Amino acid sequence: MKTHLALNESIIKRASKTLVADFKISDFLFEKFRGDGLSVSTPTGSTAYNKSIGGAVMHPRVKAFQVTEVASLNNLVYRTLGAPMIIAAKDTVTFVLEDADDYLLTVDQLEYFYDKIASVTYSLDGGEIAFVNGGHTGFWHRVKNAFIGEVK
Repeated sequence: MKTHLALNESIIKRASKTLVADFKISDFLFEKFRGDGLSVSTPTGSTAYNKSIGGAVMHPRVKAFQVTEVASLNNLVYRTLGAPMIIAAKDTVTFVLEDADDYLLTVDQLEYFYDKIASVTYSLDGGEIAFVNGGHTGFWHRVKNAFIGEVK
């Protein structure tokens, strides 16, 4: 078992085929996911790749994390929720993966290639990051400046 810590996000996908995974929330089987991948982001990472794939922007003071599907298959045969999910800090998320030899796990900017992964479990570790500017008092101001600009 390997442990990785992420400040922003982690993504699990396959190199060449559809990712198939049982998606469990604290041992409750929620769905069988099929698609390009699954992204798990912290509130800090919610404005990066997560936002670009349709995830919600979360204020950094929110004690939760988010799962966002990457190009899920939704048709008459395969069904997923098809929407981002905000997961409470007390819960874990586990992706039980089908047997394959081409998994790619990203953790922030780092990439890890694995021949075999039985499952990946995500949880918040309870730690907090202190920012030099004293916190996130201007979070929505920074989001507006980064993505919208001045309203005319």
